[in-house]
Amino acid sequence: MSIYKSNTHGHSVGWSLWHFQWCTKYRYKVFTKQKLKNICLIAILEAAKRSRIKILEMEVDRDHVHVVASLPMTMAPTQALQYLKGFSARLIFAQLPKLKSSYPKGHLWSPGKFAASIGHITLEKAKNYIEEHHAKALLPTQESSLRSEAEELPEGQPFRARRMSIKDSMATMTAAEKEQFEKEVDEAQQNVASMDEENLETAILLAQGEFKPRAHEVIGKALLIQADDAKILRFEDFETINGPDLHIWFASSLGDEDYVDLGPIKATKGNINYAVPANVDTNKYNKVLIWCVPFRVLFSYAELEEKN
Repeated sequence: MSIYKSNTHGHSVGWSLWHFQWCTKYRYKVFTKQKLKNICLIAILEAAKRSRIKILEMEVDRDHVHVVASLPMTMAPTQALQYLKGFSARLIFAQLPKLKSSYPKGHLWSPGKFAASIGHITLEKAKNYIEEHHAKALLPTQESSLRSEAEELPEGQPFRARRMSIKDSMATMTAAEKEQFEKEVDEAQQNVASMDEENLETAILLAQGEFKPRAHEVIGKALLIQADDAKILRFEDFETINGPDLHIWFASSLGDEDYVDLGPIKATKGNINYAVPANVDTNKYNKVLIWCVPFRVLFSYAELEEKN
């Protein structure tokens, strides 16, 4: 009976699971690079979050999107598609203003759509379909013009919002993108000011907290350290996925109402130090946020608790 208890909505019990698919208008190949796919993924996730839609599985292809979603019992699938397509298009245009030259009327998505209901018993079959679709997409294809042709094979990358991990994110990259990403991470780690053993022995630990996921997975902990006359925010055993314009904030809440910006994220993996301005009240600003500035999305956070 626990499965029914976990699917209770107000005065009703049940599932409203759907497999959606929609395409870019004119089937233009908009999302040809991993960075563009990531922007689309985040935009759809943010649209879903604001509409109380839970994304269970998602894949962005060059010219179309697959989504498996759980809807509120009071929401029709046509409403869900309207929310997902409309809000995500606005966010994508905001991040990719040059895209408007291809869509002067402001319609990124084609009016057509596909929707099929999924019983809770056959959910895995829908997921397998997306995974098999991805396997077919890995077959070699030849790049063509902006307008797609019917006989072309898609080049998609899988995205598992419910089970997403750092390993999943790395798996979506091509060999060249992965090599470049790892190179940037290594360079960033080499440039990050780290404490030597002597400083670690004399430094005072003021507060610490474990990182917790919000929009994306994360591991590691945040330490607030007093080293001589300066305070340092240190991430240890830290790892998360990359994202557009991620910043490190000290904040009084988990929103963007009251915060101190420590600057862009230096690295997404390893031990990393951030200088804390002397005028920052760390008792008031006791939350460390990984914040995606353009989408106003909280990737992850840590609440600092004083060390007794």
